[in-house]
Amino acid sequence: MQWLFQRTGEYWANERFAQDDWQGLQVFAIDGVVFRTPDTPELREPFGSASNTTVK
Repeated sequence: MQWLFQRTGEYWANERFAQDDWQGLQVFAIDGVVFRTPDTPELREPFGSASNTTVK
């Protein structure tokens, strides 16, 4: 993850548009991506978990 964000940030930083700033920060987004992480109590506490139940 760190490698991915560093590479995309370095690339996107060169396409800087002042009107895209938010409170002095550049805003970046990744859309339509699902990141899988281990299902551990340490990760569940801050981030929650996906539901494995089917809604009918």
